[in-house]
Amino acid sequence: MTQIDESTTLDVALRQLMLETAEAMVARRVYPVQLPDDVQLPALVYSVVSDVPGYVNGNDSGFRRVRLQVDAFGGSLRDARRADESARARLSGFDGRVHGVGMAIWRLNTYPVFYEAEGLWRVVSDYAVSVVC
Repeated sequence: MTQIDESTTLDVALRQLMLETAEAMVARRVYPVQLPDDVQLPALVYSVVSDVPGYVNGNDSGFRRVRLQVDAFGGSLRDARRADESARARLSGFDGRVHGVGMAIWRLNTYPVFYEAEGLWRVVSDYAVSVVC
């Protein structure tokens, strides 16, 4: 019997959600964990910062509380914000299933960062995700 890697399934589901509204802005430049070198901008990077399982009577309940971080990178603050907004349009307030993963997602906060040496803007958005497997 093949075991399903739930973290990979969650990653696929989250990426799919972002691409549904962000593809026009970032093409398919949505990456897990780290921005590749020499990538065309704007681009998105997503990371599962924490993944806490729920237990009932010592058994896994199938419920998980996940914190998601989405970083939108751009050559200007405007481009980084537009990339962030394009991902947020689908993520924030989502309540449904994607690739068999049930999720409810809400945005917690957003803030910009400027990397002067690289001339690169990053807009960071944090989300809370309730996952039901």
